[in-house]
Amino acid sequence: MKSHELELLLGSLSSIAALCAIENADRSRRLLKSVAQLLRYKYKRRGQVLPLADEIQTVEVLFALSCARYRDQLVTVIAPAADGHTDWNACYVPHYTILTFAENSIYHAFERTEPPWHVGLHVVPGDTAIAIVVEDDGIGFEAQDYLGGRSGVSAGAGDAGYGSISSTLSRLDAYYGSQYEIRIASSPGAGTRVELTLPIG
Repeated sequence: MKSHELELLLGSLSSIAALCAIENADRSRRLLKSVAQLLRYKYKRRGQVLPLADEIQTVEVLFALSCARYRDQLVTVIAPAADGHTDWNACYVPHYTILTFAENSIYHAFERTEPPWHVGLHVVPGDTAIAIVVEDDGIGFEAQDYLGGRSGVSAGAGDAGYGSISSTLSRLDAYYGSQYEIRIASSPGAGTRVELTLPIG
């Protein structure tokens, strides 16, 4: 999306949100602001390295919008929430790292499955590292390759290009080298569990 197109879209969303406020449509206004927040994060912060808290907060927005769309068909959990966890600001991730796995769960994992669907994001701080787990009970895929000692993914997993699992692993490699760990446990029909361990500081 070109920058002027994004600015037009964001400006339009802001205008609609303001109209919702005038008309006392609070829920619609909050959802529109969330859409704008997600788009702004996705396109305006591309290529940056960001505090983990920023990424987790954006996943919270994605989950809120998805629950509004699917209502009681989708159940999401984030534990703990990003607010107030200063340790997360000591850990940095390339833009669209955690969001890639969360989006895969929302947009791909539940194809050809019946609701209710479940997606969880769990963050476990340690003394020197933070573990981030994204898991779903969706269709799963063949995670059978091994790249540099890390669990890899099949070639068809995720979207092509930026935001795919392969491009996310490349960005992690470029920033962290061998200082991070990722484990992807998945098989057809058994859901997917991604555990990413990142150093603090």
